[in-house]
Amino acid sequence: YVQKETEMSSQSVAKWTVYTVGHEGIDSKILFNAFKELKIKTLLDVRAAPNNQNAAQYKLSNLKALCEGTGMKYAWRGQEFGGIHQTQTLIAKLCDNEYESGSFLLRSTFSLIEHPVVVFCAENSMEKCVRRHIADALIKWNLADIQHITIDAETQKVAVSAYTMADTKQSKITIGRRSPDIDVSVEDDEKNTVRSLPNDAVVVNSDIVSVDKAPAQLSKSDVTGFKAAFCIIPPSVIWPSIQAIRQKYDAAYTRWQPHLNIAYPFVNEALFAAQVSHIERALSKIKPFEIQFNRFNFFDKNGSEKEPDPLCYVFLQPSPIDALQQLQKIYDAMIALYPFCKSKKHNQGFTGHLTVGQFPKSKCKQYVTILNAEWKSISFRCDNVCLIARTGDDNPFEIRYKIKLGTAIPTPFV
Repeated sequence: YVQKETEMSSQSVAKWTVYTVGHEGIDSKILFNAFKELKIKTLLDVRAAPNNQNAAQYKLSNLKALCEGTGMKYAWRGQEFGGIHQTQTLIAKLCDNEYESGSFLLRSTFSLIEHPVVVFCAENSMEKCVRRHIADALIKWNLADIQHITIDAETQKVAVSAYTMADTKQSKITIGRRSPDIDVSVEDDEKNTVRSLPNDAVVVNSDIVSVDKAPAQLSKSDVTGFKAAFCIIPPSVIWPSIQAIRQKYDAAYTRWQPHLNIAYPFVNEALFAAQVSHIERALSKIKPFEIQFNRFNFFDKNGSEKEPDPLCYVFLQPSPIDALQQLQKIYDAMIALYPFCKSKKHNQGFTGHLTVGQFPKSKCKQYVTILNAEWKSISFRCDNVCLIARTGDDNPFEIRYKIKLGTAIPTPFV
């Protein structure tokens, strides 16, 4: 299936090949022989009433036995997808672009089952079946290519053909989607300008007049606003998969690099230069280490009468245990230098995390489950910490210093 170039030019390749079939008038032996030839692993039953007496061979218990006998897995999703009576509700859900809910509805099923999969219903005609809307949505969300299995009721001859939107009348699935591709700039609609996105280069701020004060001379009054941070920034080589998620779901995508905050807010940028040697000395016994991002999690948040379904932060959780121990050492060393930067949220131990988005509390568990199912682990060697700052209210954070771990050699300005 090939969509119009304007729709597909910035999209990634579809994830799966999904088959569809209607069993009406088809002998089960013929049908399951076809499944075997196509090496189908999962039968996804979208019938609202799988125990309909009009098709005894395809009643739930019989269908499960057929699947088991051919080494296939059976999954019923009639509650989510089936039933003519809920067609309009299903279409609305599949089209929902808020937090890409339509995409997540499909992925909450298709990402968690073994492929290839066949979407199974009773009606032979795609135009008369909810399979049409499921197939159209899988295509529109660029999740799957669709192959339709047809079996002639008289001859029982099997045919498999590519399903395209043109095979049906005008599709009822309409969505608007933002490209997941990562660009180095972003348009500012209000000012009609293009701003650069945050990056991992060190940028000197020549407008800053440095103030020479040691950590012992500093206090909370030296933390002015939320324009400076002490953090760990992974190398940009591992950013693409992170940024593809952040671009869609993280409100801070245009302001922050992918990062793990150690202290935010931090001391004023004018004090950075005087802190480098002190921080370097404090971290001199902490050797570089590997951080892996294998799974997602989220910070739960209690609802209120004013905000019954609050936004919660979804994040990549660093691992292994050794990395968590090293992150704790970095945090402890920072707090020893800057006790006024201590955060209450870390009283029970430092919780390192890399935020990828904000989701309604009611959706977090589902989204995290799907993200974990689709995620491919990434890792990097953490050998430095960063002092970052931003100027103005709209500009992104820039790295001012990268301070190496495990060395007492003074770090140059750039």
